[in-house]
Amino acid sequence: MADDTLDQPMRAPVAPEDVAALNAWMDAQLGRPLIIVALRRAVASGADPLAGWRAQLPQFPLVRLLEEVADEAQIAESLTRIAQLDADALLVCDEASDEASGDASGDADVARCWRAAALDIAEGRNLFERMEIALVGAGMTRPAARAHGFEDGFASDHPVAEALAILAREAVTRAAYRRYGSSPPCYL
Repeated sequence: MADDTLDQPMRAPVAPEDVAALNAWMDAQLGRPLIIVALRRAVASGADPLAGWRAQLPQFPLVRLLEEVADEAQIAESLTRIAQLDADALLVCDEASDEASGDASGDADVARCWRAAALDIAEGRNLFERMEIALVGAGMTRPAARAHGFEDGFASDHPVAEALAILAREAVTRAAYRRYGSSPPCYL
């Protein structure tokens, strides 16, 4: 019996978390900028979950963080633009006040529906195959994000180098799968 692992591309090596080493690793492994798009709800009332990340991004010249803002009616259009960018990662922003405020006006329910709609549309357009889709917000964890259907989750105060190392590794792995391609169809 042949070894099936030889027919499949390997996962990318683990990326370093040291700033200089991560920059060199991304240059060597990816060979292009890492494109990350943050999708935010148009009427979000919470703090910007990526403010701390933006402050540290100048240390990473090969990382481009773009932002798309959409209400529920604009999600499909926004995801079309994001797909055209050939982004490596989509960060769906979860504003802190949406869940934690206990807002009686139902803003938390609207935010939950917005996130679910973004996830459903992304899945319907096969964006999970093209990019890492993560939930970002105050106190977010990988298990909490996965419980909501996302591939990963990062807290607003998550160390940027660590988050970028994870996103870059996924981008390199997905690029290898795209280059490798799929097997030809079987005409039986």
